[in-house]
Amino acid sequence: SSIGLRLPSGPKLKPIIGNLLDLPGQCNWITYGQWAKKYGELVYAEALGTHMLWVNSQEMAHEIFDKRASIYSVRFKTVMLEELIGMDKNIGFQHYDPSWRTHRRTMHTRFHSGVLGAYNPIEKKHTRKLLKNLLHKPKAFTQYLLFNAGAIIMGQIAYEMDLKDKDDPYFSRAQQVVRAIDETVLPGAFLVTKIENAWSVMMTSPGIYIPSWVPGAEFQKKATRWRQCVDNMYNIPFDEVKRRISSEGPDQCFVPSHLGENTKFDLEFEEIVRNCAGTMYTASTDTTVNSIRTFIPAMVLNPEVQRKAQNKIDSVVGNQRLVDISDMESLPYTTAVMREAFRGHPLLPTGVAHVATQNNILNGYFIPKGTIVYGNVWCVPLLLHEQFCRITFL
Repeated sequence: SSIGLRLPSGPKLKPIIGNLLDLPGQCNWITYGQWAKKYGELVYAEALGTHMLWVNSQEMAHEIFDKRASIYSVRFKTVMLEELIGMDKNIGFQHYDPSWRTHRRTMHTRFHSGVLGAYNPIEKKHTRKLLKNLLHKPKAFTQYLLFNAGAIIMGQIAYEMDLKDKDDPYFSRAQQVVRAIDETVLPGAFLVTKIENAWSVMMTSPGIYIPSWVPGAEFQKKATRWRQCVDNMYNIPFDEVKRRISSEGPDQCFVPSHLGENTKFDLEFEEIVRNCAGTMYTASTDTTVNSIRTFIPAMVLNPEVQRKAQNKIDSVVGNQRLVDISDMESLPYTTAVMREAFRGHPLLPTGVAHVATQNNILNGYFIPKGTIVYGNVWCVPLLLHEQFCRITFL
């Protein structure tokens, strides 16, 4: 029973709005880190009737997300992102149910450890091209990183398409979707999300029509435009591959190989393959690019580490060729430096939002059903230290 139990500590609630004005915008993990130091391993806040919980220790994260996964595995749902824009196709936004497990199993067939080595030639080819582009146009650094990730994941691994350059229509369509996702889930957009969810639920209810000119409902125009971008990204390259294999036969890339196996013309399976392929790009480009963008400042700020890592590479490969992934076993120091850079600056510092599916008692505290739960990676002491430590992974 929850009678007599209190909520975890957190910033003081204000009447009606709760902690709405306390929620940070950009770099929100810094504020949440300060809350963790002040209130402890569990921090509770509330805004406009929505309960939120930040988990700030490895022990609590293990208890919640592993031991109590049946309660906390469900992802936080935004009607705008999933239903109106159509990103419920994306595995990253799907909820823990049989459909999600089927999508994950399908994705696993081409991304388990036993097959990853088959992608090394593709990665090598495009990495060489990236280095050449950066040598000639270093100021276009981010654009080339984005295109390189797209050319590998979308062009070669998912669809077997040769993307020409950053103006390639397939790449441009995919980038529009990534920008739409980023804008929808911007830090500090809580109030917008709350209002949009309320309007969206009304809008998708039978018999209810809300014009876009009504105050608060302007998001419909964005949703319509972004929905078209999402549909184009998922459908156009998939349908092109489908037409191609009908005349040329399947190859070993994700979509062609799965469609070649679909001899019974199972439309449900085809939809799963379509969704998985679209997910590959949206899930991989930002993470890949941001990982590289994290690594480079770490090296600039730690020149002695960079110098030693470069010396290790030179001692293994010499000066007649570039380093290759096959050299990594001989470069433990360089590998450790790379992992340390990623550890010190996690790509998702507050993790992915989950939701408590039932009332729960946690460490003596009452956690209400519907609470949004964040695994606050930034504050886990064993995972993050402000000082760069090159020996962490040695």
